[in-house]
Amino acid sequence: MTEYALYVESGPKRRTTQVHALDLLGCVTVGPTTEEALSATPDTIRAYLRLLQTHGEPVDPDAPFTTTVAAHITAGPWIGQGDPVEGFAPDFAPLAPEDLARYLRYAAAIRAALLTLIRATPPARFAADPAAGSRTLARIVDHVAAAGGGYVRSTVGPVAELSAALRAVAESRPEDLPATLPRLWEIEAARLAAMTEDERAPGRARPRAVDRAPRPAPPARTRVGASPGAYPPRHVLSHVARRTQNSKLKTQTCPKGWYNGAGRGAGRRPSCPCRKDDP
Repeated sequence: MTEYALYVESGPKRRTTQVHALDLLGCVTVGPTTEEALSATPDTIRAYLRLLQTHGEPVDPDAPFTTTVAAHITAGPWIGQGDPVEGFAPDFAPLAPEDLARYLRYAAAIRAALLTLIRATPPARFAADPAAGSRTLARIVDHVAAAGGGYVRSTVGPVAELSAALRAVAESRPEDLPATLPRLWEIEAARLAAMTEDERAPGRARPRAVDRAPRPAPPARTRVGASPGAYPPRHVLSHVARRTQNSKLKTQTCPKGWYNGAGRGAGRRPSCPCRKDDP
């Protein structure tokens, strides 16, 4: 029987919680308390497996499985929001080529599901005011696009055509997104699939003392393993999938620490350096 290791993040009072099943890239359960999040996790796993099965993965959503909490982080800034400072141990394990290929397939399945939702959504809804504390659909899509591009650059450095693709998404009308988003994702996936052995090597935990500062100077771009500011490749792939899968995340900073909350839905582009042209 399959056992899924769960990686949990919450504050010390065990309130807002995210539960990550890291074997299933991007499979995240969000709950107002740790207990509620853990209780809902089996249903989340089955829903994720059904998604993978729909896209041709050899999984059985109805097969029995068990779960166990492998780690629970309860300290640090932005805890419970999808990016614990310490990271989880699997984030820093070597990334084998077969794992990379599998994760990219999982990410493609998630993105295809998102694209289906976008196609089915009337354009007028993208700018409609959401419930209090939420973001418009346009800003959610903008964040998904910008965050994915930022994390890819943080791992492999500048990527040809990525800036143009990000701008195309940011400037798209809702009805144009089914064309511009897949082009962006194609560029990202192709570059990640081509990562060298050195780029797939595990990085080390990055200092985050200034990550949430209003506008710190952006760090120099460096390759994973060469700098304490680099993102481990597993961590990057996980974030790319999580940002696509989980639209409930609050507005937050981009990977380089710059505010990334305003986008197409707000009538202007974000100010983070992820939007600037590649050198």
